[in-house]
Parts: sequence; C-alpha cells; structure tokens
Amino acid sequence: MFFNNKISFLSLLIYLIPASLIVGILITEILIFTIFIFFIYYCIVNKNFSYFKSNYFKSFMIIYLFLILNSIFSKDIFLSLKVAIPYIRYGILSLAIWLALEENKNFLKHFRYFLVLPIGLLIFDGFIQYLFGYNIVGYSTQSSRLSSFFFDEWILGSFVQKFFPLLIFVLFSSYATSKYSYFKLCFLFLGYLIVFFSGERAAFYLLSFYFVLILIPLFFIYNKINKFFYFFLPILFLFFLFSPIKDRVFLLNPETNLKKSIISFYKSNYDTYLKTSVRIFSDHKIIGSGIKTYRVLCKKYYDIDPVKSCSTHPHNYYIQVLAESGIVGIFILLIVLLYLVINYIRLISRGRYYVKQNYFNIIIISGLIVFLWPFATTGSLFNNFISIILFFNFGFLVKNINSKKVRNII
Repeated sequence: MFFNNKISFLSLLIYLIPASLIVGILITEILIFTIFIFFIYYCIVNKNFSYFKSNYFKSFMIIYLFLILNSIFSKDIFLSLKVAIPYIRYGILSLAIWLALEENKNFLKHFRYFLVLPIGLLIFDGFIQYLFGYNIVGYSTQSSRLSSFFFDEWILGSFVQKFFPLLIFVLFSSYATSKYSYFKLCFLFLGYLIVFFSGERAAFYLLSFYFVLILIPLFFIYNKINKFFYFFLPILFLFFLFSPIKDRVFLLNPETNLKKSIISFYKSNYDTYLKTSVRIFSDHKIIGSGIKTYRVLCKKYYDIDPVKSCSTHPHNYYIQVLAESGIVGIFILLIVLLYLVINYIRLISRGRYYVKQNYFNIIIISGLIVFLWPFATTGSLFNNFISIILFFNFGFLVKNINSKKVRNII
C-alpha cells in the first residue's frame, strides 16, 4: 500500500519518525536524510517549487543563513559548521510533512497508529518499570526515575510531553472516529501520569502548562470537558499525594520550605550555567560565540566554579542562544515565540465558532509555545533529537496555516 505511489512512500518515512526516535537517533537521521532527498527530487520532477516560496521557508532560510554566518565566525568553526550546514534538513522535514498532509488524504488516519502505538507502549512499559523496578525487557533504572526503552537516558517524560499536541490531534481530529472518547481521554490521562512518574520536573510542569493553554477555550465550549475534570481531578490529586516521587517533582523537603528548596535547587544546578553563559555573551555580544561552543568556552570561566561551570549546554534554550548566538540569535528566538503567543491569543479571543473551526491551530501552537517556553530547564536547542521533534510539530502547523479550506477539527 505504501509503495504504490511516491506520496505514500514519503508518508511512510514520516510515520516512522516517532518510533525511530525511541529505537535510536541513527535510524531517525537515515529517515530524515531520505525524506530530504526524496522531497527535493519530487519538487524538481514535478516542477513544484511553491513550498520553497512560502513565508515559512523564507523565514527558515533567514535563520539558516544566520547559523552559517554564526558558524563561520565561531570559536570552533568545525564544531559549529558540523551542526549548521545540515540544519536545513529540519526545514525540509516540515515542508515534506506539509506536502504529505496536502497530497495524502489518508495521512492522519494512518499516522494515528504510528504515533499512538509507540507512545502507548512507552506508557505501558513505564508503568511496569514504576511498579516493579524494571521494564518489560528487564532494564532497571536503579533510581526513582523512569526511562523505559530510552534505558540510561532520562527523556521518557520529555518525549511524551513533546509529542502530546500531535497525540491529542490524531485522537480527536475529524479524521478520527468519534467513538471511545472517554477511552481516549483515559489514554491521555495515563500519558500525563507517566510524565509525572518519570521524575522529569520540567516535562511535568510544561505538560501541565500545556493543558492550561488548550483547556481554557474548551471550558467555554464542551460540557464533557468539565465532567471529565470533575471525575479525574480527585484521582490525579491522590496519585500526586501518595506517589513516592512527589518529593522529587515538587522539590519537597521536610527540613525547609518550598521557596528555599527552589532557590537551593536552582543555585546547586543551574546558577553557574547562567553566570558562565552571561560571561560568554559579554565577550561575543552580536552573533555569539558559535553554536555548540558552550561546551568548549565554558572551560575558560572556571573562576566562576571549577566544578559546575561546564556542561555540554547551559540547560535552557534562551541562555544557550544568548551565549552561542548573541543578540541576533536571541532576537530571532523571541520573535518566533512572540509570533506563536500573538496567534494563540488571536485564536482564542474570536468566539466559540472560531475556536471550534481552528482548534487544531490552538493544539499545535500551544504545544510550540510550551516547547519554546523560556522559563524551564531544557536540552540543547541544536541537539538533533530536539530539533527533529520541534520541526516535526512545525510541519503540521505550516500545512494548516497555508490551507485554503478551514476544517472543523473537533
């Protein structure tokens, strides 16, 4: 079925990306490279260059060219260029998703299975690991945190959180059956719980923030949403109350109050990264020190803290961009965030009918706002794992904002 035509084959490559991220990033990179080549070939053969003329791709190319310029003047040119030159594959990934959504009428119908099944397996395996101390293949974390099939990488909660917008969409879009609504809500509820049980504070806080953003407009539209919360909120409270991992997630310490716990946590982990990043920025204000160079330059600032000054990145997108991309980079990132926030406010402020007609936009834009939220600990913005998920989500948004016909999504 998937090999009958070119678009079906492209769709299959895209379907496999979420599962491939669980199996291993090398497989994902092979898929991304194949999608890149296939998309360029398809556009040339069909003489269809409209995707490259879109405002999205023009904006992406501005960012791409800046990253190349940033890398040329980097303090470690090879390290930066190694990331910057192939960065274009992420922009093409978004365009390829747009193309597949536009040309393959069954894309979402099939993608639903390729997304729900691997995430469902992660949720199931995560609960097994939480209850018994090891997952279904016998891997034990030797910790209160969960990793499931990511093994020694603590990214289970982050992975589920970042794919949650697409998970909600494929479960409740107009392409999905209207049956089993409560079963689907229970599935999302279990996903939320596994993010909590994973012990990843940032992922749990960001997912909670995401729910606030998408539920604000729904409370005024659907009574079912209110009934769902009346039923599940007490259950959720009991889980949080009796979970042994609550102390880690909520930074609870019986010997001190919450405010002091938060301050102590921040100073012990991230204060030096911020100070080091500011020092790097002060020496490279305009275009930064070069992407991926924090790990190199932090060694020059051991006077801040010889033990804690260095890491592969400063654990916050905005602090990282400030140090590595300077004023220009932080300006671009803030413009992207501001664009998303303005569009979110515009979408939810136009009345009930408009919200219903554009709820897909709200789902994805809210997810991207949370993805790029500045007040959270994060991975590296230029990490391939994070970049792939980011631009994977952007692909769905780009298609929808360029769609000529508005659909009633929910």
